[in-house]
Amino acid sequence: MSKFIIINPDRRPSGLSVRSQNWETLCKLKGLEFEIIKASISINFKVLFKNLKYLKFVLTGKMALEALLVDFGYIFNRLDEINDDEGILKITVLTQRAFNPELLKLNVPVILDYVDLLSISYNQRSVIDRSHIKKFAYKVLAKQSKRFESYDEDNISYSTNPTEAEKVSGRYFPILIKEDLINSKNISGFKWEIIFMGSLDYPPNICAIRAISETIIPGIRKSLGEVSVCIAGRRPTKEVKSIIRLIDAELVEDFIKPQDVLCFSKLATSPVYLASGFQNKILEAAVLKVPQIISDSSSAPFKEIDGIVIAKSDNEFIDKTVEFLGNFSTYKQRAINISAQVTELFSPKKYLQILDEY
Repeated sequence: MSKFIIINPDRRPSGLSVRSQNWETLCKLKGLEFEIIKASISINFKVLFKNLKYLKFVLTGKMALEALLVDFGYIFNRLDEINDDEGILKITVLTQRAFNPELLKLNVPVILDYVDLLSISYNQRSVIDRSHIKKFAYKVLAKQSKRFESYDEDNISYSTNPTEAEKVSGRYFPILIKEDLINSKNISGFKWEIIFMGSLDYPPNICAIRAISETIIPGIRKSLGEVSVCIAGRRPTKEVKSIIRLIDAELVEDFIKPQDVLCFSKLATSPVYLASGFQNKILEAAVLKVPQIISDSSSAPFKEIDGIVIAKSDNEFIDKTVEFLGNFSTYKQRAINISAQVTELFSPKKYLQILDEY
C-alpha cells in the first residue's frame, strides 16, 4: 500500500506536533499507511553548505530562508526508499520551513500545510521582542516569508485560520480535536480559579503573561480579593518564572495532557492580543467544558461558535472575569453548550475528505 508522507520540521513538542497528529488521525480513520519524516531545523554548516544549491529558490521566493537549514539530502533519500518499496500516495509538508520545490518533481501530489502564516507571526515577534537584533532578524524573515506566501505553484496549501487561508488562496483546515479530549471525564472540585495555558517561551504568550501580571490579576483581586492562579506550559523563561512568583501563581510545567490542568480550573483566560493562526489551547478548553475568555485576535476560527466570550482589552478581561466568577454556574452551562458545538465543528471525521482532494 502506498504511504501518505508527513514532513515535519518540528524540533520539540509544539503546535506543529499537534498538526502532525491531525494528519495522522485522518490517515488512521481512512485506513492509510503513513510515515513521518522528521526535518528538524538546526544550525548545521554541513547541511547549509549542501543546501546552497537551493539558494536560487530562496532568492526567487520559491523557498523559505529557514529551509536552507533542513537536511533535504536525508529527506529525499528516505522518499526514494519509500517510493521504491511501497510507493508514495501523497506528501504533506508542515510549514514553508520544510518545503522544497524539488519535491514537486517526484510526480506525486504535494500538500503544503502553512499551519500559520509565518509572515504575520514574524511581524508580530518583531514588535514584541525586546532584543534589537532579534527584531531585525524577525523583520527580515517576515519579508522573505511574505514573498514565499505570494508564490503560486501546483500544490494545495492549507492554513488553520480562515482569514489566513484566504490570503494565500488556500483551504481552511483547522486544528482538530483529539479523541482523548472528547472522552475526558468531568472532574469535581477545583484547584484554581484562573488558568493560563500555553508554551511559555512563545513571545505572544509571554506578552499575555505580562498583561496578566501587571494589570489583569491585580484588577481582579481588587474586586474579588485573593484568587488562585495557575500558569501551565512547557519551557518557561526566566522572566515568566519571575512573573509567576510575583503574582503568587502556581507554575505547572510537567503535565501529560491538557485536561490534567484545565479540568481543575474554573476559568481559562487568554489575553493573547498578537495571536496568529489557531490557538490550540482555546480549542482544548472549549472541548473540556471549561468557561473561558479569549482575545479578539484569537477568535477568527471560532466565529461560528455561539457563546464564546471575547475581550478586547485588559479592562474587559478584568470585568468579564469578575462576572464569570460571580456567576459561575451560568457560564459553566454556557461552556457545556460551547463544547457540543466545538466537538461537532472540529471533529476529525468532518475533514476526512481533504485526503481525497487534489
